[in-house]
Amino acid sequence: METLTESTQKKHRRTAAKVIIDVIMSLLALTIVLAMVIGKYNGKPVFLFRHSCMWVITGSMEPTIEAQSYVLLKKSDGSDVKKGDVITFLCNKQGSQMYGKLVTHRVYDVTEGGSFLTKGDSIYSGVDDWTVAQSDVVGVYVKNLNALTFIGRLFFRGYGLILCIALFAFLCAFCYIPDIVAGIKEAQKEKEDKRRRQIDLLVKEEVERLKAENGNLTSDASADSQKKS
Repeated sequence: METLTESTQKKHRRTAAKVIIDVIMSLLALTIVLAMVIGKYNGKPVFLFRHSCMWVITGSMEPTIEAQSYVLLKKSDGSDVKKGDVITFLCNKQGSQMYGKLVTHRVYDVTEGGSFLTKGDSIYSGVDDWTVAQSDVVGVYVKNLNALTFIGRLFFRGYGLILCIALFAFLCAFCYIPDIVAGIKEAQKEKEDKRRRQIDLLVKEEVERLKAENGNLTSDASADSQKKS
């Protein structure tokens, strides 16, 4: 039975390690995308490693945050929030059109009781007519996610989904086709090496057989010569 050479075993181990890494990275990317989609449709951010992506719909925070943009949030219980921070919070003022929804506004002031007065950055925004308790704070704004915003805006347009699927297919092809081609070449090489070894073995057996036959002929000739003498 044939055994794999040490170099072949190393190649197989490297290939297996690369496949495992690719699977882990793909699962991580899929988890992040699912978290973003779930958060967008549920209206509640899903935090991974204390961070989350939030889809901001309106332009009340322009020019800091444009309408229909993804931003990065860091999870917070409100205890570390200070004046000037941009926070995402749950509006609990009954009767407000934002009641029960997440709002992303800047902390305009902090009351003596530790609650927050908030205001949008837009020149058309005034101080909000509610106060935000620390317990209502969901997260603190970190930065805009321009690349995700671009993809998100495309995705939710008519042609965006098709474009995103095509881009995903292209990236998969770009990442995996070289590995597939390399695997095919490696399989062909191993098949050719096996065929070559079989040919070498057959040649060796044939040479041994011819040597044996030649030895027998030499012995027979020597015996005949002795008989004649």
